[in-house]
Amino acid sequence: MNIFQSLEEPMSITLAGVSRARMGFDRLLSIADGKSPELSAGGNRRSRDIFGDEIPRMQITDGVAKIPVKGVIVRDWPTIAECFGFCDMAFVAEDIQTALSRGVHTLAFDVDSPGGFSVAPYDAHDMIVDARKTGTRTMAYSQGLLCSAAYDLVAGVHAVYITQGAEAGSIGTILSLTDDSEWMKQRGLKDVIFASGKYKAAGGEFPLPPDHRDYFQKRVMAIAEKFKSNVRAGRKMIQEEAMQGQSFIGQDAVAAGVASAIVKNFEDSLARFSRLK
Repeated sequence: MNIFQSLEEPMSITLAGVSRARMGFDRLLSIADGKSPELSAGGNRRSRDIFGDEIPRMQITDGVAKIPVKGVIVRDWPTIAECFGFCDMAFVAEDIQTALSRGVHTLAFDVDSPGGFSVAPYDAHDMIVDARKTGTRTMAYSQGLLCSAAYDLVAGVHAVYITQGAEAGSIGTILSLTDDSEWMKQRGLKDVIFASGKYKAAGGEFPLPPDHRDYFQKRVMAIAEKFKSNVRAGRKMIQEEAMQGQSFIGQDAVAAGVASAIVKNFEDSLARFSRLK
């Protein structure tokens, strides 16, 4: 349903949203009661999310492995996190390894992710780069978001394809700390911190001391530089000006070098990639 339909039918959209929220709540209760085996804690990967929708899985067809990367990027979380919109890089690495063991000639990543934990994609990124070095063709496609840590994941592929409304880039790193000192003060509360070193409690006291601020800024810049080095190695056409944390939509992403070309859909991206030498 597009935005114009939603404007014309606000009541039906609202009722549909309430119904879907209720569905998710009912499934959460099923988890708590142990009545939903595909969502219960422990065991193998889940088959459905909290709304009952099927979680996309890798598909191998004619030597092409289509590997989904959907949701917020994390690493080594409990498998149930998939049901809540997280994408575990351990599973992506597992898919890559399985695909290569089956002799595929192409790894095609179907991405819709805003990013996530900065260091989470490191291992999977290196697996993609190594696969490319040994002759496996690699590409990424997105019709939604291909940003931040998700872009880091696929920075080493041969080509990046997006649809005209997709958003890609956000090359950079962010760390956010919440200063709740005023809130605490208004309630007569104050943290008393005991730490073994000058940085052990960094981020736990406000106003943030200058040396702690420098510590966090250096940490952010170091992680960002790792991200940028991955991009420079895989996509040499991207200039420093395009790696300041901004994202690009459609043709602007192509102009910035963040994407290779605009495509209509995943099948179109595969067809275009097959002609790439």
